[in-house]
Amino acid sequence: MRSILFILVVVGAVTLSCETSAAADTKAPKQAPAKAPASSAPANPAASSSPPAAASSTSTASSTAAASTTSAASSTPKATVPPAPGKPDDDTPPPLELPRGQVAFETPRGRWTVDVEVAASEEARARGLMFRPVLDPDAGMLFVFEETRQHGFWMHNTLIGLDMVFLDEDRNVVGIVARARPHDDTPVGVRRPSRYCIELNAGAAEAHGVIPGVHVDFVAAQK
Repeated sequence: MRSILFILVVVGAVTLSCETSAAADTKAPKQAPAKAPASSAPANPAASSSPPAAASSTSTASSTAAASTTSAASSTPKATVPPAPGKPDDDTPPPLELPRGQVAFETPRGRWTVDVEVAASEEARARGLMFRPVLDPDAGMLFVFEETRQHGFWMHNTLIGLDMVFLDEDRNVVGIVARARPHDDTPVGVRRPSRYCIELNAGAAEAHGVIPGVHVDFVAAQK
């Protein structure tokens, strides 16, 4: 009889434990499964050592293209706009102190005298009238070269239009470059040997009747 009662007690305990466990499972909230990583790569591949495993080949390609576009845009140099005619740059060097004098054109219309700065050194010839925002009427610059040959000029960093009057060793006009344009880096010349060149305001040579063959006197200028 005691054996039978013990068995009944054990069976009852097991049954009660199963019912308690089932009730606990019914009351406990279910835990949501973890979310998978998003299927898009970072815009900049350098920001991550590797893309997520779930990223598709399409999203990886598009993100690489976006990064390339951003890199190309950032590396493109900005266009440099030259200063407008008559407006010097912020880094304008001070003008050189040059000897001064006068030259006189013996034109068919009469004698025309021009005040000139004399550029006889290599430094002065290289600077010329660069960075000058204005040139006074009846003023110019006389370039004195060391030898007679074809000489060319450009308008780099030159803010105003100019006439260039080329002279031979006898100081006769052999050719004229009229109205050279500001900031134009194209070399210009007259394709004739010259020893001197006088730069004037654009249009001044025509206005005063300066033409090939006109003789020029150096009134008070260094040779």
